Amino acid sequence: MISRQYRSEIDGIRTIAVLSVILFHFEFKLFSGGFVGVDIFFVISGFLITQNIVVDFYKEKFSLKSFYIKRVRRLFPALFTVLLLTIFIAFFLFSPEHYERLSKSLIYSLFSISNFFFWTESGYFDTSVNFKAFLHTWSLSVEEQYYLLWPIILSTLLLFKKKIFIIIFLVVSLVASLLFSEFYLLKDPNAVFYLMPFRIAEFAIGGLLVFVIDYQSKLKNVYKELLIILGLLLIAFSIFYYDKETSFPGYSVLIPSIGTALLIYAGNSKYLGFLLKNKISIFYGVESRINKKINNLFKDSKKFHIDEFGGNGFIANDFEILGEEKSKDLSFYLIGDSYALQYAYGMDKVLNKNSKKAYMLGDHGCIIGPDITRLIKGKPDISCAKQFNKILEKVKNNSKPIILVQYWGGYRGLIGTSLNEKAKYYDVLLDNISKMKEMFGDRKIILVGSQPGSGYKDGVINCLKKPRFFKNKCIDNLNLDQKKGKGLFFNSRL
Repeated sequence: MISRQYRSEIDGIRTIAVLSVILFHFEFKLFSGGFVGVDIFFVISGFLITQNIVVDFYKEKFSLKSFYIKRVRRLFPALFTVLLLTIFIAFFLFSPEHYERLSKSLIYSLFSISNFFFWTESGYFDTSVNFKAFLHTWSLSVEEQYYLLWPIILSTLLLFKKKIFIIIFLVVSLVASLLFSEFYLLKDPNAVFYLMPFRIAEFAIGGLLVFVIDYQSKLKNVYKELLIILGLLLIAFSIFYYDKETSFPGYSVLIPSIGTALLIYAGNSKYLGFLLKNKISIFYGVESRINKKINNLFKDSKKFHIDEFGGNGFIANDFEILGEEKSKDLSFYLIGDSYALQYAYGMDKVLNKNSKKAYMLGDHGCIIGPDITRLIKGKPDISCAKQFNKILEKVKNNSKPIILVQYWGGYRGLIGTSLNEKAKYYDVLLDNISKMKEMFGDRKIILVGSQPGSGYKDGVINCLKKPRFFKNKCIDNLNLDQKKGKGLFFNSRL
């Protein structure tokens, strides 16, 4: 018989989840996979919600109305408080553009669909994480969408009075979610990350645990201790080994999810269970339940972002004509990533004035070359890899100059895990340039080096538009001596 009782070890598991997420967002290298803390929470939610519904149903105390009222009372007071305080403080700190986007995300958060908002906004030119004060609400929205649907489905299945129907449904949901998430990782990794259907596997694992948890009383303590060790190792592996290049969620979500399930199952073990049930872990876990949505985790964005960049309005992933379209006087080819796009407006104006034209291909976040491409979730970006062949085909019938512009320093760690050392990384880039020069044949190739750069990644315009109620630190960054700026290392190698 499925029973419900307070399990202090679950608060200890919450502590692991909260700390891993916090340390990940504060960019402790050791916790490169700390983002799996969210998945730990999903497994816990799947277990507790399923258990509560089943127990209340068999006691004839369950109703959808009371369930939803309890969820609202538990989650929304803290959420409303955080939303109101944040939008008030942001008024004094954010530029008009960023404040407008923050307001939109607030509305989506109120209706528990902020995960859709951040999915549609995700991309190379997405707003910096610094200005996504409600980004943390995406996981709450996923949970709330689960809370909305699962009680209806589960209470319907319970009417058949056969647990096997529920178990089959959970297994099928788990497998389907894993297969679809793994399949769509290459097609739309942001959708897989943010949308609830791709996260069902974690909730399903927690739900399945409900139907086996009572068997733990028959398990000898030595086996429980071993399960605790295995669960901790699986979670530790995902926290310390996973990183931004890991293909995730997909199949890789199974490691932290199974680890969490093992800790819940064997958490009442006599000795190692103390790691999860001691007063410090319990207190922190209980506090996290109350305050976890108050934790606005800000960190410096590592994405190039500028609202008013020069390529605005130009095609970003295919050839476009700059200048006079009907002109037969082709001057050059402009190729590269978004750093090439920033020259589009100016070049277009000059070429038009002189009745000339040029072809441009500048693709966001794509490093151009025959042998290298960007990795997304640990897998090669196929679309980026195809761009070089497209360029090679376009230029083969003439010897017009090629202007190559890249964010040269921006792909370290994104084109292979072995290229994190600066010198080796730049050697690979220089070798790539040499190969391109040979493949492009006898023509002039003009390399545009990296701008020195102040390191302020959220745009000069937004920096200048920020309210002046407090000292504007980004102004100091804009005044940085160019000799100390970024990009000079590669320019010297050129």
